[in-house]
Amino acid sequence: MDVFTVRFVRNDFRPNEEYSYYVKEDAEHHFSLFHNDDSGLYREIVLLRTAGDKETVLDRIQFS
Repeated sequence: MDVFTVRFVRNDFRPNEEYSYYVKEDAEHHFSLFHNDDSGLYREIVLLRTAGDKETVLDRIQFS
């Protein structure tokens, strides 16, 4: 079974925040809420699919 994860990589090098979903659309919705994030908290936000031992990046938002 695939698991979809939204990973928040922080600017302050504190541990990543990760939210996992079994429904891809739920993960995509959560991810889409941060396209215009200007909080300065995150270096990047990544949408991932994990199937067994394989992790695939589906989308990524990078901040300067």
